[in-house]
Amino acid sequence: MLIWIVAAVIQFLNNEILLVGFATSVGVLILLVIMENPESNLDRRLGCFNSYAMSVYIKEGMGRRKKFSMLSLSFGNVNLLEEYGTYVEEMLRGMLRTVKKHRKVLAFKNTNADLVFVSDDGDGLYRLGLDILAYFTKYEEWHKETRLALVRKCDTFNTTEELFDFLAFLHTEYINEKTRVLPVGEGTIEKYRQRYIIKQKIAEAL
Repeated sequence: MLIWIVAAVIQFLNNEILLVGFATSVGVLILLVIMENPESNLDRRLGCFNSYAMSVYIKEGMGRRKKFSMLSLSFGNVNLLEEYGTYVEEMLRGMLRTVKKHRKVLAFKNTNADLVFVSDDGDGLYRLGLDILAYFTKYEEWHKETRLALVRKCDTFNTTEELFDFLAFLHTEYINEKTRVLPVGEGTIEKYRQRYIIKQKIAEAL
């Protein structure tokens, strides 16, 4: 940015020197050099965005006060991951093809086999949740362990850390809520915040 400003000032003082075009080219070149490799934001095995990309995307959205909703997918029995091995990836890739039918939905790989879907359309995410449940009916062991939680007001959280901590809270608080799309209301968020405040106070006291 600085190189463009300096070049524009020089050209203003001396019109015979045409530097702005050159400065712009140099600036673009620098951006290309320092720009992160786009592939580093992808989970190559599943073909969706990874957890790093999710953190960056959500942090940026929160910074712009963007309203968005989130659908969290997890599985109650983590032992299934070891039991099925690489077959899990094939199954999840098939499920992600279902996601592509829904517009304005971004898919992110979280920890283990967990996935997070983000959109500004909460109703659309609910319909996506129903389609995901329908997809897993082909896999009985997985279907009965499927946990889906729909958080409509993610913009009410202050930081990405708080939001991710809330997702972990949902996994433990509603461990038996399976085979349906769990709507997360303000009461659940308030319950989490009360527990979060207590946890913070304990940490400060130690």
